[in-house]
Amino acid sequence: MSTRFSVPEFLGHKLLELQEEHDYIENVRRHGLPALSKRIWGQELEEVESEVDKVEQGIINELLVLRMQKRLIQEDMDDECNFDTDVSREQLDKAYSEAIMHKVKGASLARKKKKSNQNAFRTAVGERYHAFKEFEEDDKDQWAWCPVTGWNHVPDVKAAHIVPKSLDFVGLTYLFGGNGEKILSDPRNGTSLCS
Repeated sequence: MSTRFSVPEFLGHKLLELQEEHDYIENVRRHGLPALSKRIWGQELEEVESEVDKVEQGIINELLVLRMQKRLIQEDMDDECNFDTDVSREQLDKAYSEAIMHKVKGASLARKKKKSNQNAFRTAVGERYHAFKEFEEDDKDQWAWCPVTGWNHVPDVKAAHIVPKSLDFVGLTYLFGGNGEKILSDPRNGTSLCS
């Protein structure tokens, strides 16, 4: 007979499980890899380290998405389970896999897509807040304003999003309706910060 859970109980267990997996990977990185480096080296060791990195990144991505979008994932799972409060572990695993897969994939695609627009966003934020300046006519350096540190060389100043760009389409739509994507790229959603 299988154990029955509610969706919130399942998600609570899932968070603990993912954190334990992350702690285990950290332990492998801290203790296992140094011990292994005494037995293997070169490309073989690099392949093992690369595999550990991939596993760790997958766990971190899932943890971040689950922590940031827990309520939305719960809503998706409730919908998938027909709002039943007593569901088998197998049903919850399936509903969770469906919900988290779309969220992680959406967050990953959103990050890749938005990287290419960072320079344009920085320029738009700088123009909106008049953050670029040349102090003297013979000064060839351009300066940019950071509200924390003051005037800095332009390459040292980046544009930071106020509403995080890591939100996926569902999260943006939830917060802002149909205009979520526009709000992310709007220079009013940014400030210049020294890196």
